[in-house]
Amino acid sequence: MHTPDRQIPRRRPVIERRTDLEAAPGPRALPLIGSMHHVARAHRGPAHWALRELARVHGPLMLLRMGHVRLAVASSPETAEAILRTQDLNFAFRPQLLVGQIVGYGCSDMVFSPYGLYYKQLRRICLTELLGPKRVRAFASIRKDEVAKLIEDISAAAAAGPKGSVVNLTRRLTTMTNAMISRAAFGGQNAQHHRFLEVAQSAVEAAAGFSVADAFPSLRFLDVLSGLRPRLQKVRRELDEVFDEIIEQHQQKKKNTADESEEEDLIDLLLRLKDNGDLEVPLSIDNIKAVILDLFLAGTDTSSALLQCIMSELIRNPKVMAKAQTEVREALKGDDGIVIEEAQVNELHYLKLVVKETLRLHPPVPLLLPRVCQSTCHVAGYEIPAGARIVVNAWAIARDPEHWSEPERFVPERFAAPALRITRGPASSTCRSALAADVPRDGVRAGQRERGPRGAAPPIRLARARRDDARGAQHGGGPRHHRGTEGRPRLGGHPRRSTMTLIFSLLEE
Repeated sequence: MHTPDRQIPRRRPVIERRTDLEAAPGPRALPLIGSMHHVARAHRGPAHWALRELARVHGPLMLLRMGHVRLAVASSPETAEAILRTQDLNFAFRPQLLVGQIVGYGCSDMVFSPYGLYYKQLRRICLTELLGPKRVRAFASIRKDEVAKLIEDISAAAAAGPKGSVVNLTRRLTTMTNAMISRAAFGGQNAQHHRFLEVAQSAVEAAAGFSVADAFPSLRFLDVLSGLRPRLQKVRRELDEVFDEIIEQHQQKKKNTADESEEEDLIDLLLRLKDNGDLEVPLSIDNIKAVILDLFLAGTDTSSALLQCIMSELIRNPKVMAKAQTEVREALKGDDGIVIEEAQVNELHYLKLVVKETLRLHPPVPLLLPRVCQSTCHVAGYEIPAGARIVVNAWAIARDPEHWSEPERFVPERFAAPALRITRGPASSTCRSALAADVPRDGVRAGQRERGPRGAAPPIRLARARRDDARGAQHGGGPRHHRGTEGRPRLGGHPRRSTMTLIFSLLEE
């Protein structure tokens, strides 16, 4: 039976939406792996080192493709401010990573929880109840006790060995910070607390490094083949066992003790809020576990690492150490004891400068926690597509010679001035610390701050980039990057603060 030939309709061409702004520059991507090989080849060190080298070629805002995921990297104060302040509402969400779904109890912790009513409530609890000034001062006796133990331990170790013997300060500082957080969170130390430390370290090791599954979210079998999901699930089961024992002990103690004047630890506080807090979003036991795990991980490794870096920099800079020692001795004049109380720390102004300079050179989180672009927007004159992940290279910003004089030198005096200005490069604006870029200033709305001239491009340092620009100029073109921020949408408010805020609140005390 003959059928008439049907005319196959011609496929209509896809017309792309034209915009006056192009996508952010970046290295050429290969099929499947994207730009991974460029990151691996740029520097044989940590990822933030490699991203800085790539930013020197492609500009302060570049767009990479890591597997199937588009990743925008901000490496200048201007681009960081546009993401974290000016358009913070559009970048207020975190990617739903595998570690957050399993170890973070369904992304119900402070780090990975979606921006919304639950996150706002959790942030309010952390900033007012868990880490408020009153609560931090209440744990002063714990900090004083653990510091005294540390000094006694170092003195005993130095006296036991021969003159000039080595003392493992790293291990002792880590032990001190772990003990402080454990006593503040759990109310003491016992077998469960030591086991919790071991399980928490296993969680850090399992979550550290590059995850293939997160780079290829559509290929769900990769997390099983790589062994990451089974490892994280094992850590989750061990965390549940430890947490269940500790929480049950606190609930039993509450039933047996009618004395309400007894000092609460963090678990007691969260359990009280869960039962009698009259919260808009009820807290579950899993939510409490996720918050405690966040506070522990954010307050132990970061604090001990900072103390180690401070000691290292003081040893490498004897003049700075002598100046800090002189200030401490002056503060102890007229005191009978040799221990400085926490109230006296406010008088140690040079020591504060040492801490700030250490945070600049050695930020606890070199790459700030990733965010997700909710809708297509413009940053620094480039288009950031919806769904792209965003990271801010705080380490690169803090060592940028365009914004810091002699950035590789340890100079605490640079923070003595109330406002540091850019003294090099074509622009002149207030110099902001990279570590403070993710902490919006209270009482200052977006769009009301003083801003210097934008759109000027810092000089490109690599000869390869200079050659590329020269070739472009010969053919009537020019550099592909370093555009201004004209036409950039502005969103007021600062809805989300990173866990760096929580860390800084502890350091300020």
